[in-house]
Amino acid sequence: MMGSGLYHFKVRVLDGYSYCKLETQFMFYVTNTPIVHHLDMLILFSVAVLFGGGLFILYLKYLSLPNRTHDRVAERKRFQNMLAKKESE
Repeated sequence: MMGSGLYHFKVRVLDGYSYCKLETQFMFYVTNTPIVHHLDMLILFSVAVLFGGGLFILYLKYLSLPNRTHDRVAERKRFQNMLAKKESE
């Protein structure tokens, strides 16, 4: 994995080391530097944990949804029982 970036620095001489206020700013643009190996693994691990956590949350939501097919079957049986009671009366 390769990276690049613009690094901005500000340098100032501390009071007591100079008679005037010395201060400057400079920038470096670094290209195609290899990313540290542990950082690469950290990124991959973070993405895997987020993806796995998202799947787990979706699974928990799925488990909490009512089973609509089961509800329809139970409602049909109640209706049939109610009709059977009325016919027997």
